[in-house]
Amino acid sequence: MTRLLPLSLLALALAGVAAPAHAIDEDRFVLRASAFNGDGRLRVAGNTTYLGNAETFDETFDTGRDTVPALDAQWRLGDRHRLVFNYTRFDGDESATLGESISYDDVVIPAGSSARADAEMSLGGVAYDFAVVEAPTVSWGLQLGVQEARVEGRLRAVSGANTYDRSDAESGLLPLVGTRLTFAPSENWRVNAQVQHLDAGWLDSDDIDGKLTQAHAIVEYRFGGRFGVHAGYKWMRLDLQDRDGDEGINRFEQRFNGPVAGLSIAF
Repeated sequence: MTRLLPLSLLALALAGVAAPAHAIDEDRFVLRASAFNGDGRLRVAGNTTYLGNAETFDETFDTGRDTVPALDAQWRLGDRHRLVFNYTRFDGDESATLGESISYDDVVIPAGSSARADAEMSLGGVAYDFAVVEAPTVSWGLQLGVQEARVEGRLRAVSGANTYDRSDAESGLLPLVGTRLTFAPSENWRVNAQVQHLDAGWLDSDDIDGKLTQAHAIVEYRFGGRFGVHAGYKWMRLDLQDRDGDEGINRFEQRFNGPVAGLSIAF
């Protein structure tokens, strides 16, 4: 009997693997409210002219780990047609020591001075998702939509009585392309992965260029088909550049990555 127990457990495990995967439910609407524990890095670069000489600076700050809200929703319109919604907001700040001198309005802040960087970013959008593959257990879709974005960066450096304080902000709509993969390995489990890329050559100014890429992968467990919990990983990168190279901040690069977890509801 003792020898048969491990064999019995192995047989049950193999039977579970061999069992047919559960079909993806025909949920009309799914909402996921999450907490994203992101670890951020902020790069701020710029240039100016001081006494006829070109001066540049390029600093990277570790903005630390912060927990921010994230919302994702999906509205199923038909067998292959969906609308996908998302919203995320970040803000962070960090202090560091300047590795290079910066200057502005005839004021020089030498290398080694204290500096502080602040960053805010909010993203929210909608995309049409067409399922190229819509099988009983797997759905793969391509996405096309728009994303409303607002980004703001500020750099403040102090040396004695001299202060460098410069901020820039942009907002606008971005064209979005992406892809989604959903898999239902069993009745209560879902696996969802999504990648979206946005072209930031939009915004309210023709002088701004850049890009935004975001991706996530989550595993979800459903209780009774309606409520669930999910956990996974999220990654984002934003890179904006000023084409004209005006004085002040002309490059703003921010990255976030970390675990995400939350609650789900479907009806």
